[in-house]
Amino acid sequence: LVTFTCSTKTGVSFYLNGAQQGSRPTVDRSSVSAANLRFGYDTTSNMYPYSGRLDDIRMYNRVLTSDEISSLYTNGAKVLR
Repeated sequence: LVTFTCSTKTGVSFYLNGAQQGSRPTVDRSSVSAANLRFGYDTTSNMYPYSGRLDDIRMYNRVLTSDEISSLYTNGAKVLR
């Protein structure tokens, strides 16, 4: 389970299998755009497109807590509200 959280208040955090691996305190708003969202695709070079499968991609309209991310890893796919 790979998870990223992004917030202008708390910054960006990266989780692997429910455990936080790193974070940055700020979000660079200049890199945010209205372009199409793409997974496994480098828009700058297109040299190494991801050719595997991605399963259970989710986007939430809020930042998940560390406990929620850990629960997703521990309990599998269930709906968070």
